[in-house]
Amino acid sequence: MHLSGVRLDRSFEELTNASCKRLLEGTFGESLDRCLTCGSLPMHATETKNELHELNLAGNELTSFGASGLTSFVISCRTLVMLELQGNNIGPDFDDIAEFARALGKSNVQYLNISTNMLGPEGISVFFDTLPRSRLATLYISATFTEWEPTMEATMVHSIANYLFDIGRSRNLAALHMMGNAFSQDAHVLFVHTLLGSARSADASKFPDNATAAHVVRAQEPNVSLLLLKYAPEEFTNNLIKPPWWVKYSLYDSHKQPLALEEQLERNARSCRLAQRQATNLRIAARILGCRSKYNGSVPGVFPFAQLPSELKLCVLRHLAPSLNEDQFESVLSYACSASTIGYCCGLNTYARPDVPQIIPFTPWNWETCACRQVHTCPCHEYWDIQQGLDGGSMPTLKHAFSEPFHECTGTNVAPRLGSGN
Repeated sequence: MHLSGVRLDRSFEELTNASCKRLLEGTFGESLDRCLTCGSLPMHATETKNELHELNLAGNELTSFGASGLTSFVISCRTLVMLELQGNNIGPDFDDIAEFARALGKSNVQYLNISTNMLGPEGISVFFDTLPRSRLATLYISATFTEWEPTMEATMVHSIANYLFDIGRSRNLAALHMMGNAFSQDAHVLFVHTLLGSARSADASKFPDNATAAHVVRAQEPNVSLLLLKYAPEEFTNNLIKPPWWVKYSLYDSHKQPLALEEQLERNARSCRLAQRQATNLRIAARILGCRSKYNGSVPGVFPFAQLPSELKLCVLRHLAPSLNEDQFESVLSYACSASTIGYCCGLNTYARPDVPQIIPFTPWNWETCACRQVHTCPCHEYWDIQQGLDGGSMPTLKHAFSEPFHECTGTNVAPRLGSGN
């Protein structure tokens, strides 16, 4: 999460749908907590809500996303990145759940906790069936079961698995917490294979012919974005849970699955870290070349980068980030070569800058892709990195507050999809 911004905590205050809606439609005033890092409160935040990053409504008496005003609020509050709703009585109105799930696709919410509500397995199923691609990175759906029933479990598990199999919709989800639910061994098998995909789980000795092998390998790509999957499978089985056809060719039987799951999650984490390092290196180089360099005439023995053909410029920069897919590569270039992004989320030199000559071919940066542009300045010295300033310069920056929003905006907060530019 961002390290700056403000937080509103109204947990365990017996808020009803009506009182919650009045709260969200009004001004927050002194209800706001201070900045998450420096303790001061921006005066304008009380009126415009444009620095509210965290909203905690846990342990209240809310029964509906829509009637409480939450469905419309997550769309209208563009800076909201963290929403805690655990311990309410929301559900099981399926239309209300579906509307909220669709609203999340239009919001900037990255952390959502809807555990221990009244959604039930069918409500969770509707949620995942309706949830479009969103910015959600962390999702808690713990303690959804009140009692185990095979049909209900199968409905919920299939919806979760279908969401994780859909690489486009689940692209940003990094952590899924499902503790406190009674999942069967069959659910465990299905969850493991949502991460592994068909090629990585395949046992070549089970293929009857080459055509089948090729079909299996192409059937399902692995989920490379998920870094944490928390649940505790029970010993019982549920034959109503049906895995995809290609699982019958899987290498992983029950005693190998925990290790396979851990290995895939670690593989995803390594790929994510590599993507972020390469994105940072690319940003530094592209920022210098695209925003801060200028051609001052020829130098003996040196051919200026600015005079290279566009294709060659991109080829040179591509070697700095070979692991990024095309969308990520282009987003980082666009970000780095736009003067308006200098100082983003660190509170330094955020005044308007004139346009710079286009030395690197790039698409103009679109601020609408960001969760938040204006972030409260936090002069907390423990976060300053004196040795490595903004984009490699000497000026200190809020290192954590800068890097996370950069990766979020450019799509480099997740590992690149295998063999895809999406």
